[in-house]
Amino acid sequence: MTINKIRMPLFCCILLVILFSLHNDQALASSISIEPSNINIPVDGTFQIDVYINETEDLYGASVDMIFDPNIVKVWSENEIVAEGQNAIAAGTVFSTTDTIINQFNNNDGYISFVQLISEQEGKSVKEKTLLCSIPFKVINKGNVSIKPAPYTEQLSSLSLEDDTFLVHLSDSSGQPINYDDPPDQEIMCGEACFIATAAYGSYLDPHVATLRSFRDNVLLKTSFGKRFVSEYYQHSPPIANAISHNMVLKTLTRMLLTPVVYGIAFPVWWLTILMVISILAMIKIIIARMGDI
Repeated sequence: MTINKIRMPLFCCILLVILFSLHNDQALASSISIEPSNINIPVDGTFQIDVYINETEDLYGASVDMIFDPNIVKVWSENEIVAEGQNAIAAGTVFSTTDTIINQFNNNDGYISFVQLISEQEGKSVKEKTLLCSIPFKVINKGNVSIKPAPYTEQLSSLSLEDDTFLVHLSDSSGQPINYDDPPDQEIMCGEACFIATAAYGSYLDPHVATLRSFRDNVLLKTSFGKRFVSEYYQHSPPIANAISHNMVLKTLTRMLLTPVVYGIAFPVWWLTILMVISILAMIKIIIARMGDI
């Protein structure tokens, strides 16, 4: 009886220790995310890439390295393309303003390096999603910016535009790397934007979006009025597209409005024929109604 009384509390204690250890291990599972502010940007448009850290213990240092095609985008700050030697990469709130920041980039070769270290010799805890740094860009030509993060175990020399474009290293107070799961790849379309249509149909490659894009390139951009319209559209449509992309009702309503326009562009003869038939029927109805009043 006495042994059973001892075994039960002992078993409970062991179980609590195991559960606590599992919880502790789960809390230490670090993660990072790389998030562009927009995925469709026109030429002369701007965007930024934000790097976040989450659930990290004993964080002492962090570095972010990126390569990019300087023929498509340039590092951008305060309404101008940043010259060599100037700081443009903004530090987030993971570290304090008194911590060490090393900020380097090359707009001609397409290279960025951002390093931040805690000034005191002890790590810090990041319990929730927190911004590490922001990298601003301006689109100068058509093309794609592919965000393909390299594994945290890779070295800077391994980066290439074909394989990896982003490398994030986290280290603890003893200089050891902090593990994290690789974030997903992302694609940024530069100079090919159809904001509202892409948000409504869910993909830049959707046939409806392709039809509207072709109409823009082959019709609108051939006239001065069309160019002004496209310019105004690019300037004002991104926030509208952002609202549509996060609301299923708005997506459905926008598709209902755009689909007739798309079919009118794709099949103009068929569409004009339908309009003519509707107009003739309406005129006949009006004539019959007037004859009835005589």
